[in-house]
Amino acid sequence: MAVRRIEEPHYTVEQIREHVRDARQLAAELELTEEERTLLLPWIAEKLSSKQIMLEQIGQLPNMVIPKGLV
Repeated sequence: MAVRRIEEPHYTVEQIREHVRDARQLAAELELTEEERTLLLPWIAEKLSSKQIMLEQIGQLPNMVIPKGLV
């Protein structure tokens, strides 16, 4: 059995920059305190590190040697 792993980040670096800019602008508009602003940092880090991981079982490859008794 062969397995293919596919990773797809949820956000690009530019999208994270946009999130940071938007978060700072929103914090300014809402006149958030420093304490409230620090609550945004975990959210930003979460978005930066999030990604989707999929494992997909793929069929047998051509010319693949399979020991007898395993098929």
